[in-house]
Amino acid sequence: MTTHWLKNPSDGFGPPSPSMARPRILLQHKMLLWLLVFVAVPTFACVWWVSNMTGHAMSRHHSRNVALLTHALAASLATHSDGMNAAVVESKLRVLNIDQRLSFVSVTDPSHHLLFRHALDAQAWVTYQQWRDAAGHAAIVDVGAPVILGRTGDLAVHRVPIWDPPLVFSSQMITGLPMKESRRLLGYITIGMNEPGLSQSLSELWVAQFTGAAVICLLLLPVAVLLVRKTVQPLVQLFNASLALAEGEVPLPVSVNRQDEIGLLADAFNYMTVKLTTARELQHHAQEELERKVALRTKELEHLNEQLERTARQFETLAATDPLTSVANRRAIGDALQHAYYDAKRWKSDLACVMLDIDGFKQLNDTLGHLMGDQVLQQTARALTRASRGGDVAGRYGGDEFVLLLPRADEEAAIAVAIRLGELFTREMQTLLGDTVMNNKVTMSMGVAIMSQANVRDSEQLLAKADHALYRAKKTGKNKIVIYNAAEGQESTIEIISTNSSASPW
Repeated sequence: MTTHWLKNPSDGFGPPSPSMARPRILLQHKMLLWLLVFVAVPTFACVWWVSNMTGHAMSRHHSRNVALLTHALAASLATHSDGMNAAVVESKLRVLNIDQRLSFVSVTDPSHHLLFRHALDAQAWVTYQQWRDAAGHAAIVDVGAPVILGRTGDLAVHRVPIWDPPLVFSSQMITGLPMKESRRLLGYITIGMNEPGLSQSLSELWVAQFTGAAVICLLLLPVAVLLVRKTVQPLVQLFNASLALAEGEVPLPVSVNRQDEIGLLADAFNYMTVKLTTARELQHHAQEELERKVALRTKELEHLNEQLERTARQFETLAATDPLTSVANRRAIGDALQHAYYDAKRWKSDLACVMLDIDGFKQLNDTLGHLMGDQVLQQTARALTRASRGGDVAGRYGGDEFVLLLPRADEEAAIAVAIRLGELFTREMQTLLGDTVMNNKVTMSMGVAIMSQANVRDSEQLLAKADHALYRAKKTGKNKIVIYNAAEGQESTIEIISTNSSASPW
């Protein structure tokens, strides 16, 4: 009987759950055990009952034989006309053809005085005496049915009265009930008859019956095994199919050609499998469709996010860019200056701030119009962008004022950038205003403040120092570069501003 039908549920799925573990006692073992119990117990019970009934029947047959012999001897004694005495009784009994199974015979008078006793089987007589001693005053066998003595019931003792004239031999004699007619009681006769083969016959019968029952049970064992296996096998198939279904597989339909509850269970399981498989396929298709829609929607959202990011960057650029010149506006210049100032403080580097203003810009607007003024501003921003180094920040501070931030630039580097800016601006103005009355009348003044020389406490103060230098450049003749130097004086503005005419490169 194979028991290797359980799959190992822990393969690839961690430890097995209690519901999937192998049972300690398989169902087929339980069914086989109960089937054997239900077959063997009733069989042996029936054998025991039949043996007992057979023993009782044989004991009753033995008792009947004893009763017939007792009445026959009583009738033989009653036919003697000289009365009942020991000599008469002994002569009568000795001439009778007594059965060799007769164990003992005793005859008493009506007063129960012993007239004759003859024990052919000493052991039977001892058994009878032991019974009498144990019974006490009631140690006389009653007239009626025989008494069965001995451990195996093979000794039957019977006592009947001796009537004169004797009773007619009939069934009434067997029952011990005399007929109602005038008769004289001569005494009583007691016979003990032993059936030595009774116990052996009963033992042999018991052994034969129990052997037959055991043989029948052994013959039924293979039938029971086949029956149990046929019953359990569909359940095994259902169990394995259930495990496969639980692990996500699609099991084959369970084929059970039965018309009982197990067949109905297999049909229900196959129907459930079809329904679950269909539901899984629909769910799989729905999931694929959902994933496709999610991917499409995600792509659309990514595209929208990119558009939003571009728009946000555009808004940030617009918010930080001057719309006319496309350079940083005043707010962006303030933020850039603050960040550049803190970076210079952190890394202990220098920072230069150049503030510039277009000379003659108001006259240009009044003479050539604001459209030409806007072009001048755009060309100025272009010159700023071209003159800047990588990392520099150029922006329009307001009106015709511009700012150029030069991180990590000392005085020499700041002057070089300012000179290059002035040259570029001059060329741009020659190209733009060469054929107008404003030719050579639009120039540029610049004020430069170096962080290491200006002795400032914050970024706004650095811008203020550059604005102060620009003011001095405008006041001292325009079209020049002025460097703010705090070491040239104490309080007088003119003393701390370098106004050397050599600072103007053009």
